[in-house]
Amino acid sequence: MAAVPRLRVMLSSRALSPVFDGERLTDLRLELKGRIEGIRVGDHPLFEVWIHEDDPEPAGKTILEGSLEEIARADIVLVLYTGEAGSADGGSEIGICHAELQEALTHRRDVVSVISLEPTRSAVEDRDKVFQQYVAARRLIHTRVTDRDALFAAALRLVLQRAVELAKRGARPTGRRVDQGAALDWARLDLPGRAKEMRTALVEALDGEAPEDGVVLSDLGLSGLDPARLLLRVEAIPAALGVAAARERVGQPFYQDHDYAALLVETDAVGPVHVIACHRGVTESQALKLLGTSNAVAVASEFGVFAAEDVMQTQLVLLSHCVEEGAVRLGLRRFHEWLEREGEAANLLRRARARRGIVEAIARGRAAT
Repeated sequence: MAAVPRLRVMLSSRALSPVFDGERLTDLRLELKGRIEGIRVGDHPLFEVWIHEDDPEPAGKTILEGSLEEIARADIVLVLYTGEAGSADGGSEIGICHAELQEALTHRRDVVSVISLEPTRSAVEDRDKVFQQYVAARRLIHTRVTDRDALFAAALRLVLQRAVELAKRGARPTGRRVDQGAALDWARLDLPGRAKEMRTALVEALDGEAPEDGVVLSDLGLSGLDPARLLLRVEAIPAALGVAAARERVGQPFYQDHDYAALLVETDAVGPVHVIACHRGVTESQALKLLGTSNAVAVASEFGVFAAEDVMQTQLVLLSHCVEEGAVRLGLRRFHEWLEREGEAANLLRRARARRGIVEAIARGRAAT
């Protein structure tokens, strides 16, 4: 019988730094490697762990090149953060630890966990200061520990958490198949009927107050920010964006935002922000066309595309592949995770507050004419 495949874990950190009560980090890394590889289901080990000590001089490669290759191979990247950027390879202005973390976040952010070993070390080199600013600005630290027992407990918990997330991600529907189940039920509907189902599913997934048809008041579950209720205008594009009849059902809905000025005041909400469920895929260029300008931000991610511009402060959230209710909820959850993970929630609320002021000014101007 073939061996059960294992998840590959990479430990990234300085090796020789003293931590806690002067214990060498390399000793802790070796012990942690053994503990993680000791996790089993029945007789089957779940993980294999790579640390630099396993391959201190990769053949024909620099240390950094070897580490970056391991990041590409890893299923889980666990960073033990001490505040030190590491040595600079080949005269680079950033340290190896910084480069490893940057590479992992660029390509595999959803499998990266960072544990801060307290107290972190003061910056000695300029690259240490740059590294510390990089970590702080992106709010990367998952947990902080002050002794070896807390380190082992936190590391094992985070590794298991990442493993479960990988399993769940693999088990989730991709949202791309429409030939079976509930997705097929929606595919059988005409455009108006499908759009109605999509809007209903989106309103229910947003789980907020719905004072009017197509409007939801919600805080999106955002944490760590000043309380704010967002006025979300809900729409649906029930076919591919290339289908004019589907796209034109939405048009450019922000041109009617001034109609909601009174509701914004009445409910003490900010916005509007437009959340649009799309039955098929969506691209940045399509989002910018809906927004009506190319001078804007458009970011594609797992949920679809987020587009915003900083003149009229208009914001569009386009959830892709909303082929059935579960896919709508999944897209919304991924959008929420992206906001929290990338620190974009603060920008979303900043624009929403500014948008309310613009909408109220437009409404007053129209009332005066």
